[in-house]
Amino acid sequence: MSRNLFRRCLWLIILACLMPQVMSAQESPLDERFEPIRPENVSRLTELHRILLPSPVYAVAFAPQYGARLALAQDSGVVSIWDAASGEKLDEIQVGDEAVHDLAYIPDDNNLLVLTSGENVYVYDFEHDQLLHTLHAPDRRPLVLDTAPQGLIAVGYNDGAVRLWDARSGERLAVVYGAGADFLDLTPNGEWVAFGIDGYTFASVVVFHLPDIRGEHIWLTHVLDVGPLNGLQFFGDRLLDARGYGYTALSYGGLFTISYTRPLTAWQPVPLGGPEPVHLAIPMHSPKNLTFNSDASLLAVENKVGRACLLIEPTSHCPTVVLICFATPDCAYEPHVERYLFLPALGTVEMAFSPNDHFLTWVETEGYLVIMGIPVA
Repeated sequence: MSRNLFRRCLWLIILACLMPQVMSAQESPLDERFEPIRPENVSRLTELHRILLPSPVYAVAFAPQYGARLALAQDSGVVSIWDAASGEKLDEIQVGDEAVHDLAYIPDDNNLLVLTSGENVYVYDFEHDQLLHTLHAPDRRPLVLDTAPQGLIAVGYNDGAVRLWDARSGERLAVVYGAGADFLDLTPNGEWVAFGIDGYTFASVVVFHLPDIRGEHIWLTHVLDVGPLNGLQFFGDRLLDARGYGYTALSYGGLFTISYTRPLTAWQPVPLGGPEPVHLAIPMHSPKNLTFNSDASLLAVENKVGRACLLIEPTSHCPTVVLICFATPDCAYEPHVERYLFLPALGTVEMAFSPNDHFLTWVETEGYLVIMGIPVA
């Protein structure tokens, strides 16, 4: 064998060994021990771990490129990293003396955004324990954040504005204003942002279109009267039509809002104008903390009073965590049709699905980290 041929063969062997690592860095890996949580199997959802945490937690976030890696924002100024499959703590970093109020992973590079009770948002390379950027708006306190691909960061501040940042450079890109920014959501493609103020009585949500944020092309498209706001979330790649009887295929077109006084509401496709609200007849008391799984077939919502439940079996009452099924044909939505499966829970701080939908997690108000999943039979 010639020397050049030997070198080529050696390189092929090295690349073959590295390929699984490259794939795991690009997409959330599948764990063959667990099934993705879907409407057809959600009745088998079970509690995998219940862990008492040493300090209060304000936010949870799964790493997009590592399906089971979970970050917790703690009151003690610590960000802790957990493995959802095993329930083991992997690592932690002391951000400072200030409480960590929110956090999120950047989809492109797995770096972590950390929002503290002070005036700063930090961009961390957690893998190398390195602070990359400090995002600072003088005399403004950050309240909430979200991220999208291409390094886009949206941060809501106490002056009612959302500031858009570039995670790669730390540069501020733009500022958009509303009545307040206690709740915030970016569409997964980063082209739309919606935000609003907690409990405001009218015109509480504004929606901006960001077709070219770096080119400063930004338009205010909607001001929504949603009632006293208690949460909002864009509706993945499916949405209800204006009548509430079916679906319209449109990427990132719908917006869900929850209110202290109104039903769970799905708004008409944002890009197509409107919007027309669709009120879902689901009995709740002060719902909050809504989140979708990756294919938008299930929506998890917390109800403040009662126990947790899933939208599977008919019942007249819906306590704490509700998973609402929107997938067709597995559970085609019809108005006033309610299906629930009850689970024990004691109120949640925040909920999240893992990127591969193998896990649903929440932190209870009494300090327990709860991790749900469906083990392969």
